[in-house]
Amino acid sequence: MTDPHVLHPDHAPTPFTADEIRSATPAGYTVETVTEQAGAVSRRRTEFTAVDTDHATMVMRPIDERGEPTGDPREVVATWTDLQAHASFPAEITELSRDTIETPLGTISCLRYDVSSDDHTNTFWFSPEHPGMPIRLTSDAQNAPTTTVVSIIRPA
Repeated sequence: MTDPHVLHPDHAPTPFTADEIRSATPAGYTVETVTEQAGAVSRRRTEFTAVDTDHATMVMRPIDERGEPTGDPREVVATWTDLQAHASFPAEITELSRDTIETPLGTISCLRYDVSSDDHTNTFWFSPEHPGMPIRLTSDAQNAPTTTVVSIIRPA
């Protein structure tokens, strides 16, 4: 039996399968992120506007601190496996652990992925409570951005 968390034989398991992401992400599911880099702050809202068995359509737009749009929206269509693949990293450079972090969403127990290259390490924290994108992403590379999920809206 093949592990659905492993997309490539030489990769570490992903935190979520495509099916887990799809099940947790209905139409209307919305995520807001804040990215900080070199003293600048940017915000983005991603809304899943349409979903089916195979695909998700997302509209991404920059927003201000009040949540008001500040730029043109961008529509992206991806398969659920495409979304899962964003967290598929070569096993030889990936260290998996558990960690608890403080976020605007509260204290969250996470699956932590430290992915190292020759000159830096990117760290991703994935919340089992929120299958999909990482709750936080950092890097120890010089002037690298830090992105944090600040809001998740689930449709009623």
